[in-house]
Amino acid sequence: MKNLSIFVLFATIILVLQSCNNLFLKPQPNDVANESRIPNSFHGVYNTAEGNLKFEVGTNYIKTEEINAFKDEKKVYFVHDELEYVVKEGEKHRIANVYFRNDSVFGDVTVRKEYLLNKNLILKKVKEFYVFNFREYQESWSPCFLYKESNTYVASILKSEVIDKLAKNDNNDVTENFDFEDVTYFIKRKEQFLLPVLSFNAKSKRIKLLL
Repeated sequence: MKNLSIFVLFATIILVLQSCNNLFLKPQPNDVANESRIPNSFHGVYNTAEGNLKFEVGTNYIKTEEINAFKDEKKVYFVHDELEYVVKEGEKHRIANVYFRNDSVFGDVTVRKEYLLNKNLILKKVKEFYVFNFREYQESWSPCFLYKESNTYVASILKSEVIDKLAKNDNNDVTENFDFEDVTYFIKRKEQFLLPVLSFNAKSKRIKLLL
């Protein structure tokens, strides 16, 4: 496990954070201490084969960069200091390859985010497995799991039907916790409990989306 480039886990940020049914009130597992740093062997800048995802990993941070095709009304487009921008979900983002058609603006939008260890990113280790908790929505956490299958590493989240059985509050955040033993149980019975998000081949350093 020590030779695994952890950036594969960071690639799940976008997918995990879009899975609202995987939001917990506390980082999981609840009985495992937080890791204090990201190991040096995992530091660096990584890209997907398509070039639409980029990750910079340091001792205590992860910076992500995602490029998406964009279409919206022209009113969200503006120019500042000779740079082109659009407003997406209330935030300003750079846009490239801009063109207009009728009342719409088209282009490629770059969305950048930063996750700081033990602030909006919590790392926990269970035996040879890792659980990353990402916080994107208010105070809720999205855990994902990393395990090895043959020569491939797989990052997964809990299935919807598993989440649906757990106690929730009025905001639909999960109030129950799982522990060290639960993690090993989930991964041992991963077909029952886990939804694979992507796989990673350590030699090629490329990821494959599984959803």
